[in-house]
Amino acid sequence: MKILEELHNKPVIPVGLLPPQVKERDDKESWVSIKTWLDNQNKGTVVYIALGTELIPSRDQLNELALGLELSGVLFFLALRMPARSGESYSVVLPDGFDERIKGRGIVWKSWAPQLKILSHDSVGACLTHCGWSSIIEGLIFGHKALPFL
Repeated sequence: MKILEELHNKPVIPVGLLPPQVKERDDKESWVSIKTWLDNQNKGTVVYIALGTELIPSRDQLNELALGLELSGVLFFLALRMPARSGESYSVVLPDGFDERIKGRGIVWKSWAPQLKILSHDSVGACLTHCGWSSIIEGLIFGHKALPFL
């Protein structure tokens, strides 16, 4: 911004969201296990799915999403952190045996996920999103295709 100020002899004030920065190093156990899985996938082959923490999908919507992922054969990371007010348990919302059937080609993460780090990983090629402002900006920073969860 200093260069722009010098070129135009006027103050420059950034407007809008400045892209967040990805920390280079993170030794948290959760990130290490996520990164290990992502490192074993080919470039651009993983779909990152995050529905945010404000949206509460119905049981039917989550079942359809899970079964669609299972039938599609795509690699995926499903960040499924329900809001505390939802009162639903994960054993109820996902189809019976789903975790076993997708073992090795998908991860269902049931707590906070380091979204920016995941999106910055080379193996992620697209994201299914609730279309929240931060998720859209973060996905665009890394050039991912964004699919809206409707």
